[in-house]
Amino acid sequence: MVSYKLKVPGLCLGAIITLTTSMLAWGDDTEIFFGAATSSSSTIRPNVLFILDTSSSMTSLDGGSTTRLDRMKEALRSILNDSNNINVGLMRFSNPGGPVLYPVSNIDEVIATEVQGSVSTRIVDSADDAEQLPTGEVTLDNLQLSLATITTGGSSGASTNIERRILRSSDDAEQRQNNSMYLGSSDLELMEDGSNSQRVGLRFDTMAIPVGATIESAVIVFTVDYQQSGSLDVEVTGELVDTGTFTSSNNNVRSRSRTSASVLWSIASGSPAENVEVTSADISTIVQEIVNDSSWASNNAITIIIENDSGSGLREFESYDGDSSEAPLLRVTYNTGPVSAGTDTDQTIGLRFQTVLVPQGATITSATLNFTVGSYSSGLTSMTLTGEDVDNSVQFTTTNFNVTSRTDTAAAVAWTNADDWLVNDEVKSSPDVTSIVQEIVDRSGWCGGNALTFLIEGSATNVASRYPYAYDSSSSNAPELEIEYDPNTVPVSGGCLAKEYTTRV
Repeated sequence: MVSYKLKVPGLCLGAIITLTTSMLAWGDDTEIFFGAATSSSSTIRPNVLFILDTSSSMTSLDGGSTTRLDRMKEALRSILNDSNNINVGLMRFSNPGGPVLYPVSNIDEVIATEVQGSVSTRIVDSADDAEQLPTGEVTLDNLQLSLATITTGGSSGASTNIERRILRSSDDAEQRQNNSMYLGSSDLELMEDGSNSQRVGLRFDTMAIPVGATIESAVIVFTVDYQQSGSLDVEVTGELVDTGTFTSSNNNVRSRSRTSASVLWSIASGSPAENVEVTSADISTIVQEIVNDSSWASNNAITIIIENDSGSGLREFESYDGDSSEAPLLRVTYNTGPVSAGTDTDQTIGLRFQTVLVPQGATITSATLNFTVGSYSSGLTSMTLTGEDVDNSVQFTTTNFNVTSRTDTAAAVAWTNADDWLVNDEVKSSPDVTSIVQEIVDRSGWCGGNALTFLIEGSATNVASRYPYAYDSSSSNAPELEIEYDPNTVPVSGGCLAKEYTTRV
């Protein structure tokens, strides 16, 4: 090994150039800096490690106007510009020591690029997801987006929230497969205990809901007692007229009279951890039928019955006997004012994604919009998706018609018969929107890293909407755009991409 100290006028370049050939074998510590670079030819490339002084003394001017550090960088640049067929590494030192910035490898090779063929980006600003009413009014701060339709023109009084936990051991019960009752369980299993399938009954006492109230929402909040997984569909009904707390008499859950209203609660296959709260599907139709019955009076009890519909998954939730402070809780929002349903009208949603790193002209192989369910919603719906046909989309404002005044792409995608959204926080995807993205990135003025906007317009045939989280409710659950493209189709010129690439000099 031979070491040199290279000097330039007025400057000592803090670099040790270590030359090694295959004819020499050394066992010292310098080998930790060697990269895995191999030659594509028979040429033997010496290994050179530049060690650059970055200590505080390098800020000195030495009587001139240029720092030692800047002169050292210029000298190194000059050396590298005239070098080839060598392996080069870069290290810096100050006091004490310093890191290896690049391990020794071929100076002529590209060491990293950002062209991966996959892009994932979320809404990252309140002004990047917008809702526009048919009247032209634009809002930017909603907690949830109403895809397809919005109800306008209705009237109602003030809403009231009420919630009640299970109050006693006999108000949460499990009915086993042989119809025997278990009232003192430390947890509630949906819908199997060991090898026995079962039903669960939950009675919420003294629900202060006035006669004639309109139920706006109703859910049951459970707390996980033990982590389980697997998908599971359960059927939820109610007891039409309360017959009191559960007893040990056989069949005391199943034998109760039921509401005609029922709700299918689809529980996703995820496995929430212990002590995490899990919210049921909306059961307002069940509660509404109970309070509409002639027997209902404020402070009556509401009994809910849960039975298996399909699936082999399992959930274990806290019971009153396990932890009374985390027993099931019924949460209801009701309204006692005069209510008119209003009119469902179509509205337009705008979604602007910043920094979409797709090179200009690349071939898109797939693209989807992902939404996280914010509220239970079901029923037929229909939407049309387009893009804003511009090179670089600007943010939305509250100016009237700021969403629909934008120029649509010729490409459009129909989203019809969307799945029911029954599980909060579940991710739902749009149909493939490749054609829309392709039209935009093919524009001559498009550059990777620009902003891209989607426009989602409801159809006149809508009878329902879908409610995903907006950025203002949950930035981590805001709408997401996922794109796959073929890196081999990027134009020979490189396509326009406003992103740095790291290469050897």
